[in-house]
Amino acid sequence: EMFKLGQTYMEKFPKGRYIKDVSLQIAIYYNEKGMKDEFFAIAKEFVPKYHKDKSCESMIYLMGKAWIDDQKYDELKVCFKGYLADYGASPIADALLYWSGLANLVTGSFDNAFKDFDRLVSKFSTSPYAEDATYRRAIAAYGKQDLNLAQDLFAKFIDTYMGNELCGEAEFFLGDINLGSGYVKEALHHYA
Repeated sequence: EMFKLGQTYMEKFPKGRYIKDVSLQIAIYYNEKGMKDEFFAIAKEFVPKYHKDKSCESMIYLMGKAWIDDQKYDELKVCFKGYLADYGASPIADALLYWSGLANLVTGSFDNAFKDFDRLVSKFSTSPYAEDATYRRAIAAYGKQDLNLAQDLFAKFIDTYMGNELCGEAEFFLGDINLGSGYVKEALHHYA
């Protein structure tokens, strides 16, 4: 019932006062129902119109998560790269960098992932994505075999975000780095 009301509103009032909110809710509905084509049709219209609005962060989150969940990494990278070029100074830039970084990390594009996460952490240190991006930046450094940098970044992550559940994983990476360098005692310290 509410869905039909939303659809009717979108059709009759494409520039209506509540179109942004209704569009977002309809997109969420489509996403939850697995109607991806319909979801992305609304989402891709929504971002250019509302990229300066706080609500757009939710749409970017939904888009990024949908593409990651569906393993459509190239689609995410292409779309969000375009959005970064067009809206890189808008409030959604941190989210675009985060999801692009994840897609690059998962596909083994470690240099690009590092650049995305580094830019996010450097420019948007108070972003809700910054903490996780700090950890993933260290993984990207590890993936591109810059082990000294990875070691520094994992250690900094642990110092900065002590208590984060990812600190255990960061310690494990530090153990692997030390073990690979022949520092068994230090490796065991991190594994403990």
